[in-house]
Amino acid sequence: FDRIRKKRDYDPFMETFYIEDKNNTFQLSDVDLIIGAGGILSHLKNPLDAIRIISDAFKPSGITKLAVDRTFKSPHLGILSDLDQSVALNLFENDCLKEIGYIIAPVGKIKKGKKVLTVKQDNSDLSVNLNGGDVIFLKSGGSITLKASKNISLIKNIDELHLETDLPILIDCRGRGLNHIDQPLNQYDIPEFNVELEEFKTNLFPKHLPINSGTYHFERKLPYPGKIFVTRGDLVEPHTVVGENTFTPPKIYIVDVQSLVGYDHPLNSEKLNEGLMVKLGDTIHIGDSIFREKSGLLGETLYRSPVRGKLIKIDQNGLLILREIQDYSDKPVTINVAKRINVKPKEIKSYLRFQQGDFVEKGIHLVSIPRNKLFIKAPSTGIIKNINLETGTVTIQYDVQPIPLYSFAKGTVTEVIENTKVVISETGKFLYGQIGFGGENFGVLNILNSLPLKNLNQNIVVSFKPVNKQFLISCANSHAAGVIAPSIPNLEWVKFYGEELGVPLTGDENISFTLILTEGFGAIDMNAEYQNFFLSHNQMPASLSGRTQIRAGVTRPLVLIHADS
Repeated sequence: FDRIRKKRDYDPFMETFYIEDKNNTFQLSDVDLIIGAGGILSHLKNPLDAIRIISDAFKPSGITKLAVDRTFKSPHLGILSDLDQSVALNLFENDCLKEIGYIIAPVGKIKKGKKVLTVKQDNSDLSVNLNGGDVIFLKSGGSITLKASKNISLIKNIDELHLETDLPILIDCRGRGLNHIDQPLNQYDIPEFNVELEEFKTNLFPKHLPINSGTYHFERKLPYPGKIFVTRGDLVEPHTVVGENTFTPPKIYIVDVQSLVGYDHPLNSEKLNEGLMVKLGDTIHIGDSIFREKSGLLGETLYRSPVRGKLIKIDQNGLLILREIQDYSDKPVTINVAKRINVKPKEIKSYLRFQQGDFVEKGIHLVSIPRNKLFIKAPSTGIIKNINLETGTVTIQYDVQPIPLYSFAKGTVTEVIENTKVVISETGKFLYGQIGFGGENFGVLNILNSLPLKNLNQNIVVSFKPVNKQFLISCANSHAAGVIAPSIPNLEWVKFYGEELGVPLTGDENISFTLILTEGFGAIDMNAEYQNFFLSHNQMPASLSGRTQIRAGVTRPLVLIHADS
């Protein structure tokens, strides 16, 4: 196929990809070899399973040879290639690479039931017409000729070709892209791909963690510096707001001095230091002069900052790093533009550089008329909430959306780090689950064993039996604060949440309650010790944290029972 592939024509039915420039392009049918690697593909006992997996996962187009890295050494050989490319390539080709088959996947206007391809077995009268959605498998390969129907192509604009091989051939007429007919290979009457999965059984159950009781110290820390509202010795409840981040994290601005000056005037470190007009720690406003470039004997050119912030780093490559200054007010600020520039109120729109709804930073020019020396700077940062053509005024207000930090515990504040964190001591009982979802919540424990769930009013539902999608929907509709359950089948969780689980870290899922599983995924009842614990603490207030981390340190979801309630 090399001779055919060298032609620089393109299949009109396939997407074209560009690399770096328009002269370097490819389509998916240009990919003529797919190598499967990794633990699963490298260690499959039956190579036909690899054909099925790669076909349904990658959906190759055109004529594609399949191979596997049978020893899964390709990552190591990639490192070896830095030392000796020829040795690495020789090992890869001879010790790793194993060819397992071909996939022939025509592309074009493929419709279910409409003729796509004719397959003729050479040296015989066998001829088969394949329609859209059809798939056939030639386990022993063979010598075949393929002829595509109108508006169908095999490679680029080639509609007829010959293939002779001893490798298995999968001829796949399910189409690609928008024309793809979505039916997995294991649903076809092809014995090699009809995998019957046995019922999964195991005697291994997750060992539940012990129940703890005593006095504990809970550190409550803001994500970044903000406000702390409590002092040492204060008594707090789980719903007490102990701190707050008023704003989002400070933005970081990068000002490229070399870009301001122009790349036709390269700056070395000496010129940069000589021309800089600011130093570390300076507060820089929009329009402030930050760099001076001498021109001629007496002349000079000043370059001004396009942003406002505190200068925290000067890079010798000409980059100035500024941190946003968050001296914002949530109160509206009104400027009488008409009076300042002496025009009629209804005329101010034609002078303003911004529209209602625009975000502006303090110091940026709302009005700039150099010929009349009329300049009006924004007195504060925020959104232009109103342009009043009757009064000639502009109102700016910063939308503050505070992020509260709740106590979570019920106890006494024993330590306060200004603007950062507090430590709360509480005497109580807690246990850990296997995995959790959602953030933090608190409420009263309610043991419920059957539907329907109604008017939970921010209470915590405890189920001793596995739950499913419908149970979680009922809890959400009933305004539950949390759900403690032994297990849920993964498919039921995906149906409820809408996407697969993020393995390394959970707890930030956008759900209205906290879900904690005491046993894990599957259909497992809650262990007897936990059942007795929750029965003895029914109707008691509790706090839940769904945060789970299984890499780089282990964090388990937490159920905290407030003992002195």
